[in-house]
Amino acid sequence: MKEIKDESNHILAVYGHISDTEEDNVNQYIFPSPVKENLQWGFIQCRIDMTLKRHEHISRPRPRKQKTQEFVQVLQGEVEVSIYNTKREFIEKFRLFQGGFVCFYDGGHELNCIGEFRLLELKTGPFVSTSADKVRY
Repeated sequence: MKEIKDESNHILAVYGHISDTEEDNVNQYIFPSPVKENLQWGFIQCRIDMTLKRHEHISRPRPRKQKTQEFVQVLQGEVEVSIYNTKREFIEKFRLFQGGFVCFYDGGHELNCIGEFRLLELKTGPFVSTSADKVRY
């Protein structure tokens, strides 16, 4: 996995592939997302008989950024991703293939289709509308 940071060492995005996690013969939870970010993501690996015990998440005060954060995983195909800093300056470009993922924390981004592709996108909400929540440039 790779973190993309701006000139102030602020995380703009994290990307990788599901194969980047270590395979082991034990049950493990791996949460590589930055601890201070609103959008937390990780991998749960089960190699032996295991139950993810019944639970619910309780309400508690949480710090909240107002900016939408997104997690995208490539389910099929290939996509080229461009990352921009908060000044809308280009930072980095990379490609993701099936099983690849990226989490956008700050700055801007662009996704370019390489042939047909399908993506799974998760984002912090509520997402009101494109005009209320996005600036295209």
